[in-house]
Amino acid sequence: MNDLNKETFTRIMSTTCKQYSKSEFDENVNRLWYHSLKIFELPVIIKAVEKWILTSKFMPTVSDIVKLCRLEVQQQNQNNQLGYKVNKKDKLAFQKKLNEAVNNAKLKTIRHPKLWAINILKRHDENKYESTVGLEMAREVVDSLSSKERSELGL
Repeated sequence: MNDLNKETFTRIMSTTCKQYSKSEFDENVNRLWYHSLKIFELPVIIKAVEKWILTSKFMPTVSDIVKLCRLEVQQQNQNNQLGYKVNKKDKLAFQKKLNEAVNNAKLKTIRHPKLWAINILKRHDENKYESTVGLEMAREVVDSLSSKERSELGL
């Protein structure tokens, strides 16, 4: 709760208690409520308390207000999502354009998972790779390649 300080929270709870003709919370109860609600933003808590006061003649419990806060946050999240349906014709046109772009960009090439070892050996042959550990690992990988993998990699 970024903008909720204990003083503001105490005023909210004091007002709630007065609304229901109850004595104000003692320090421990106030602390319990504060720690239970501090994950919510101040406007969410205020809306929840106002909603409770408008709809119930009984003093709320902390779980009542937490439940209302969660519902408010959920409603805000739903309102922030796009609320339109996709036209099927537009969707098909988009998919066609996307497929064309992928084909034109030649994104079909798949890299072999052991190609790194061959690249290390090539770089070593060109005197551009000096790590002995990496070189040993690359040699082990290339030595363990199956005939199918060798043909896939052009060896």
